[in-house]
Amino acid sequence: MVEELEALAVRLERLPAAVRAELSRLVVDASGLLLDINREYIEKAGQTVDAQAIQASGYSPAYAKYKAKYGTFKNTAYVDLKLTGAFLASLQLDQVDTLQFLVIATDEKYAFLTKYGELLGIREADLNDFVESILTPELDAFVGRYLNA
Repeated sequence: MVEELEALAVRLERLPAAVRAELSRLVVDASGLLLDINREYIEKAGQTVDAQAIQASGYSPAYAKYKAKYGTFKNTAYVDLKLTGAFLASLQLDQVDTLQFLVIATDEKYAFLTKYGELLGIREADLNDFVESILTPELDAFVGRYLNA
């Protein structure tokens, strides 16, 4: 009985570090989902992370015509920063610390595109939804498995 209690005490002492490691793994595993959320702001809504229109006036008539003719993607109703798809395909989730992540873009055009505002990141409401619907249930299951190991 004493050995079981001692083993449980050790697991409890190590629980915070194990939870941090599991959270980090879960976020890395879900990086595709998180990046898709960021891409949707730009591509499907024509918005920055702050929910502002990338460009209120939309495409100029000349560029809309050019994009419709030469772009891989034909949207001209609002600015979506997508002609070939290279910028949006370059988005990555970069882990800067154990529980700190940043959305980055590796496409060389990104420096130019910052003139439209903050394009990279996840809105708080979407992040809260991700935590509630994915991280919390997964973490609850992990803690149960960890303590019963």
